[in-house]
Amino acid sequence: MELLDVAVIGAGPAGSSAARRLAAYDIRTVVLDKALFPRDKCCAGWITPGVLGSLGITPEEYGQHRTLQRLDGLVVWDSMGNPRRFPGFAGWGIRRMEFDAFLARRLGTHLVQGYRVKHLERVKGGIKINNDFQARLVIGAGGHLCPVAMQLTEADKHDEWTVAALCTEGKIPGRFAGALQEWAGWPHIIFTPDFSGYGWFFVKGDFVNIGMGVAGAGGTRVRAMLDWMLGLLRSKGVLSGDLPDALPGFHGHFYKLYSRMPRQVSGDNFLLAGDAAGMASPFSGEGIGPAVVSGQLAAEAAVMALYRNGAPDMYRDMLRADFGTMDSGGRLFEALVGHVSKPLMKAVLDNERLTRSIIVEKWFSAGSGR
Repeated sequence: MELLDVAVIGAGPAGSSAARRLAAYDIRTVVLDKALFPRDKCCAGWITPGVLGSLGITPEEYGQHRTLQRLDGLVVWDSMGNPRRFPGFAGWGIRRMEFDAFLARRLGTHLVQGYRVKHLERVKGGIKINNDFQARLVIGAGGHLCPVAMQLTEADKHDEWTVAALCTEGKIPGRFAGALQEWAGWPHIIFTPDFSGYGWFFVKGDFVNIGMGVAGAGGTRVRAMLDWMLGLLRSKGVLSGDLPDALPGFHGHFYKLYSRMPRQVSGDNFLLAGDAAGMASPFSGEGIGPAVVSGQLAAEAAVMALYRNGAPDMYRDMLRADFGTMDSGGRLFEALVGHVSKPLMKAVLDNERLTRSIIVEKWFSAGSGR
């Protein structure tokens, strides 16, 4: 059995960010992931302006031989089903298959691919993993259903703060390329009629990504909302004919919005980061940026817990210091997704100035250059 200081479960943006930060401290670390990279990952593939900087990557470095679509603005649809452009730098469009593989390669020999964590056992001095590894501390970064969250906490798999999402991404067939070119770098945001979620239509380079996410819903409702959006896009001439049929099938996943932090993000010998901790933005649903930051914070907390007489509980305080508390934003979101919010959301969407200041600039961090 291999003895470690830290085992990171999951090599996505959260896990790879944690492992990279731990490497700076010369800590015995292994990263375990059930996938073989490159892997397919259901995600819109939108990173906000500060993500590459947080990872220590330049656009020039990452953009070589990989999709990196500069986003020049957003197209936010009003409540009457009309698209409106809002210019302003909104980040970058990436393909998760490429992005995660790039991050995984930076881990070198610390990464064990194709390894499924089936059993975690608390033992004296740490946590045992499948009888193969024993770590003094484990960082769970394996997504919403991360084994660390499922086996070591009382986390609920689904609640009103959990988003169910469906999405597809594929290379644009040649017969559709000309019609879609005007939308390259201008992702569409289309809120559902009850404002419980939103869909997206996102052209990036030679690829198109289409999806829908709804809070507190099951797969049937998400599919219904996706079909509603596809019909709207077709009726307005944005979506060309049978384009969705020419793309790979829609795949689903779940993630939890950062709200009251109902999940136990730390405990004896473990920490959670990224979607495992429920860190997605309560406003935009963005998960990659929060995953990177929470992974880095988890690494810092691990170092302090192992070597500087810190306690794992301080990690929660670190997250709150960086992301805020429910009082600093989550209550506003809670109000907006409640029944009384529909007139308010409609008023925001139908007022161009409010749409820009609240949805574009605050919720999606677009136009600010951050």
